[in-house]
Amino acid sequence: MSAPIPASHFCGNCIGFLSKAQERYSELTHAYLDRRNGKGWEERMEKAIHDVKKN
Repeated sequence: MSAPIPASHFCGNCIGFLSKAQERYSELTHAYLDRRNGKGWEERMEKAIHDVKKN
């Protein structure tokens, strides 16, 4: 995922809209990843990253 756009780049009215859009995007992508990877995918990913860093 790409980094969020800094709020300082937008007018005050746009910030609320972007915040809601980013929240909705996170909800949709999380649901998609749960279906694609199965429940518990985040914990497995964190463990894999930890194992790689450890070696």
